[in-house]
Amino acid sequence: MIRLRVMKKDFQKWHDKKEKIHTGR
Repeated sequence: MIRLRVMKKDFQKWHDKKEKIHTGR
C-alpha cells in the first residue's frame, strides 16, 4: 500500500514535470 502511494506520488511528480516542459515550450 505504501509503495503504491509512493508510486502515485512519483507519477504525479513526473506528470508535473512533463506538463511544465510541455507548457514551457
